[in-house]
Amino acid sequence: MTVVTEPSKSPRFVILGLATITSCVGAARLTRGQQLADKLANHVGSWKFLICQSTILAGWVGMNLTPGVPHWDNSPFIMLNLVFSLSQADIDAQVPSPQIID
Repeated sequence: MTVVTEPSKSPRFVILGLATITSCVGAARLTRGQQLADKLANHVGSWKFLICQSTILAGWVGMNLTPGVPHWDNSPFIMLNLVFSLSQADIDAQVPSPQIID
């Protein structure tokens, strides 16, 4: 993220992701890791991803609360918390944090 300042206006933020870099630099110069990060960044915010993740979450919790079914992650769902923490750490490692440039 870059701050663009104009003398008479307050700073505004402009999001510069890998998709912008791809269009500026060209896909041939990006490494495999950068191309994978670009695809992941485009996929993570989509409705398809959110619906799939919500379905998996509901299934995980439902299966672990259903009586008579073997439970692999009892309440308070420590393993589910670990899965979310690891996925967030993976996304944070691939998506750059916002920076203010003067």
